[in-house]
Amino acid sequence: MLRDPNLVPLSRQHQHALALCVRIDRGIGAEVVDLEAWQSEVQQLFEQEIAVHFEAEEQDIFPAARKVPELKNLVQELKAEHVTLREVF
Repeated sequence: MLRDPNLVPLSRQHQHALALCVRIDRGIGAEVVDLEAWQSEVQQLFEQEIAVHFEAEEQDIFPAARKVPELKNLVQELKAEHVTLREVF
């Protein structure tokens, strides 16, 4: 099934976030890590992409998904995850 073209940017942002998670996971096992550089990069990614992504999901995707009874709980979980991730960032 093809995605709606409007969802492609969000999908790419998910891929970028997953790639960041892989890099962080690999960095945890590294002997030497430049934490200041990592913090700067993650902060920049959050401000330029992730925060915008969360806003798009919360304003456009979640309201539509909430109309589907089977997705109401998932939307609540995702909103809670956004709160947690914003606190972490």
